[in-house]
Amino acid sequence: MHPIRAIRCSIRRSLRRCSSRHGVCRLLAATALLATPEARASVVAGVTFDPANAVTTAEVTSLGYWTPFGDAALPSDTSADWSVGASLGNLFLRPPFQDGYSPTTPVYGAPGTAVTLGQEPSYPLSGNVRETIRLTWGGSLGLPDGDNGSNGSADDLVIFEQATSEAFAISVHVASGGSVGWSKWFYVPYENAYDSANDATPTLIDLDLDLGLPGVTINALEIASLAPADTVAEQIAGADVGLGRGQVTFGGASGGLTPARWSSSQGKWVPFESYKLDPDIQFVAGLQDLVAGDFGTISAVSTAADGSAPDRAPPTGTPAAAPVVAPLPLLLTGLSLLGVLRGTTWPRRRRLPRPRDLALAAAGSPVRADTQQEWQ
Repeated sequence: MHPIRAIRCSIRRSLRRCSSRHGVCRLLAATALLATPEARASVVAGVTFDPANAVTTAEVTSLGYWTPFGDAALPSDTSADWSVGASLGNLFLRPPFQDGYSPTTPVYGAPGTAVTLGQEPSYPLSGNVRETIRLTWGGSLGLPDGDNGSNGSADDLVIFEQATSEAFAISVHVASGGSVGWSKWFYVPYENAYDSANDATPTLIDLDLDLGLPGVTINALEIASLAPADTVAEQIAGADVGLGRGQVTFGGASGGLTPARWSSSQGKWVPFESYKLDPDIQFVAGLQDLVAGDFGTISAVSTAADGSAPDRAPPTGTPAAAPVVAPLPLLLTGLSLLGVLRGTTWPRRRRLPRPRDLALAAAGSPVRADTQQEWQ
């Protein structure tokens, strides 16, 4: 490994172990990362990345709502601040994501930049606050773990959330380098860094350090909003007892910990407020160079009675296909319109004088009369 890369990895590992993730530790880490010659094409909230490594497909895999488009939909936020690459709201037009909700007709208009999961008040009688989306790199690209044994750890994935980050869990699909299939679900606290120009807060995911998956290559990930009863397994160092991060138990576990976030205003770790359970996901990109291959196969997901995986719920409402005009009625309509047009009396078109005709007239030569008239 290049020595500068090794230094970057060492800084990242130290930062991961800094429980506050703020102050001098964060400032020194960001400064060191930006000072190296490996800076990528874009920098948002101190995170360097290549927009070309962003996910390219998305679908709703749990809940959402049916629309007349015939697909499950989720609303997109209306903020237009994100400016780096195609955001989720802009990249995935309706369906499956749409700006606003209507139970009977499609909702048109410019999409927002973020996709909202969870406690969206426009969901009609959902009875379930957990939404899940799946993101991939299109089936021909995968994201490798950037760790290299003794040379330390490196962040592999960045998830930007609009404004201040809200509670969500992540699971990744391992395509190679480990046990093929979906990983366990984890809550990873967001970074104490906010980019006002893009209205974005990042969450950094290290496949090894955060998810326990060294040396793997992934081809998909799922993001799910958390609910008030969900718990996590790992106590956050320096936080009040009972506040944690790590593997999620959906619906809660005996002795489980409450997912916590860092509050800059209070200077400490605090539980998520009930109104911070509807994350608005803006942009998701790999922090390692993507690798080409056959990554189109994705294992089926399963639920678990012990809460290690979230329940799957169908979209609310009734499926409805988008209206389609039948070919025969369309043909008859066209023929009828043609008949009407043929029976219409149109003004006769008179030819305008050409330059040659004007020259002949000036010379006293005869010119056809209709060339001297305009449209009647």
